Amino acid sequence: MKINKKDFNKKNKEGGFSLLETLVAILIITVVLSSFMSLVTLSLKSFNTAKQRYIAAKIAQEGMELAVSKRNNNLFCVQVGTGCTISNWQDNLIGSWEVDATKVEQLLPGEEFSQFDDSDYICLAEIPASHRGRFGYCNNPLEYVRGNYTREVVITSLGPEKILLKSIVKWTDRLLAKQLVFEEVLFGIPD
Repeated sequence: MKINKKDFNKKNKEGGFSLLETLVAILIITVVLSSFMSLVTLSLKSFNTAKQRYIAAKIAQEGMELAVSKRNNNLFCVQVGTGCTISNWQDNLIGSWEVDATKVEQLLPGEEFSQFDDSDYICLAEIPASHRGRFGYCNNPLEYVRGNYTREVVITSLGPEKILLKSIVKWTDRLLAKQLVFEEVLFGIPD
């Protein structure tokens, strides 16, 4: 039996992909998929970083608002004068504090915030309902906000009529220390 050269070439063309064509197709698919996976991984890391900074900003902002509320309460107390337990609006303000949104009694003029301890981590309050969504401190590692956030509110006197307020939030991300600082100068008259 004699094989015709035209028949052989025709069968070879109809027979499917050659080994080289298959390898090239696999290589192209691998490059496309690995590029896609790299893009997805980078997007997830960026999203996680943005989420952590957003949480840190919320924690820092809350610390600023609580310190401003205490300043306002002190000012009101000194201005009214009747039954006031402090003599200067800066009393119980100057220092390095753990400002806890769940301990609203600390905002009163005669009260003091807790001293800052860098081993105390932030938790998101859920109970009671009036504290839901606020940040406080807890002793249960299972309740810490992921990233082990700390908030230090530092209030420094800049003279008799103004103070410097800093809210410093620190956390860890993949064993890297991160920090966000808000600061503002406040005066001895309400805004």
